[in-house]
Amino acid sequence: SYQDGGGSGRGGVQGNVVSDSRATATSTSAAIAGDSGADTIANDAAVTSTADADATAVSVSVGDNFNVGINVQPEGDVSGSTLSDAGVASTATARGIDGGDDGDSVVNRGGITVTSTADTTGVAVGVTIAGKVAYAEESNDGGSGASGADSGNVSAEAFSDSRADAAAEAIGVDAGAGADHVDNAGSISGSATADAKAIAASVGVGVNVGINVDPEGDVSGAALSDAGVTANAAITGVDGGAGNDTIENDGTLDLLGKSTAVGVAASLDVAGNVAY
Repeated sequence: SYQDGGGSGRGGVQGNVVSDSRATATSTSAAIAGDSGADTIANDAAVTSTADADATAVSVSVGDNFNVGINVQPEGDVSGSTLSDAGVASTATARGIDGGDDGDSVVNRGGITVTSTADTTGVAVGVTIAGKVAYAEESNDGGSGASGADSGNVSAEAFSDSRADAAAEAIGVDAGAGADHVDNAGSISGSATADAKAIAASVGVGVNVGINVDPEGDVSGAALSDAGVTANAAITGVDGGAGNDTIENDGTLDLLGKSTAVGVAASLDVAGNVAY
C-alpha cells in the first residue's frame, strides 16, 4: 500500500504465495517376457534390454509486500509468506528374460545385456520480501515533516520442501514366482544406475525503514528449507523368485550397480530496522 499526505495511512498488508510441483516417470523393459503360466523359454541369441526414467520437478514462489508512507505514518502490520513444494520420483526396471508367474523352464545360451537408469531432480525455491518504508520531509526548522514514526509489525516467512526418489533395477533372468528351472550357459552383463538430487532454498527478508523518522514496530523473519533424497540401484544376474527353484549357471556374470544421492538445503533470513 502507499499513502501520501498529511493524514495517517492505516490498514495491514498481507500476501501468501504457494507453489506445488509433482513429477513421476516410470520405465519398464523386457527383451523376452513369458508372462503368467508355465512357460518354456530357450534363448541362443544376443538380447538387450534398456530402461530409462528421467523426472524433474521445479517449484518457485516469490512474494513481496510493502507499506509505504510519505509524510504520513504507514500503519498496520505487513506480513508475507511463501511455500514451495517439489516432489519427484523415477523408477526404471530392465529385464533380459522375464518368465513371469508360475513354474517356468528358462534356458539361456546367448548374451544378455540389461541397462537400467533412473534420474530425478527436484528444486524448490521460496522467496519472501516484506517491509515498511516511512519518509518524512524535513521542515524549515530542521525537524521532521511527519506527524510521528512508523508503527506496526513486519513479518517475512519463506518455506521450501524438495523430495527426490530414484530407483533402478536390472535383472538378467527373472524366473518369477513358482517352481522354476533356470539353466544359464551364456553371458549376462548389465548396470543399474540411480541418481537423485534435491535442492531446497528459502530466503526471507523483513525490513522496517525510516527516512528522517524513526522506524517503530517489531520485525521478524523465518526461513526453513528441507531436502530429502533417496537413490536405490539393484542388479541381479539370475533371480529365481519365490518358490522352489533350480538354478544352474555355467556362464559369466558382469554386473554393476551405482546409486548417487545429493540433498542441498539452504536458508537465509534477514530482519531489521533501518533509520536514515
